[in-house]
Amino acid sequence: MDYNGEKHTFVDADTLLGTFEGGAVTASAFRPLRDRLLVEVAEAETQTSTGIGEPHPHPQPDPPSPALACPRLPHRPPGPTLSAALAGMEDEDDNSGAVVSVGEGRTSSSGVVSSVNVSPGQYVMWERNTGSDASLDGKKYKVVEEKHCIAKW
Repeated sequence: MDYNGEKHTFVDADTLLGTFEGGAVTASAFRPLRDRLLVEVAEAETQTSTGIGEPHPHPQPDPPSPALACPRLPHRPPGPTLSAALAGMEDEDDNSGAVVSVGEGRTSSSGVVSSVNVSPGQYVMWERNTGSDASLDGKKYKVVEEKHCIAKW
């Protein structure tokens, strides 16, 4: 739309996640709107739920040459690694992390602002498959609404 000789686009205010202060596109400059939180996503665990740690990657030894191999014990390729057993798990939605910044709260229809009950520095867990992904300063973040948080500590 043209207004005062300039092009403008209308957007639904509920779809806006936040603003960047000073024009810098960094996590420290991001200010979530309403009851949204900017959360630095926790790194994925490197062990299974039973406590088995994933080994650090290292080169596999070359198979023995036929001249050195024991004739009674044929060479077997190494078995499946924990990484192979957990294939596809990297697609799981990480759903916890440290709160970096919070919005001012949701405004009711009567104009009363309900403050956010989460503070920067706290940790939250949110419902899976909610929020919006962001990559800032080379780190993984999620912008989630407070109502989707299921735990805080």
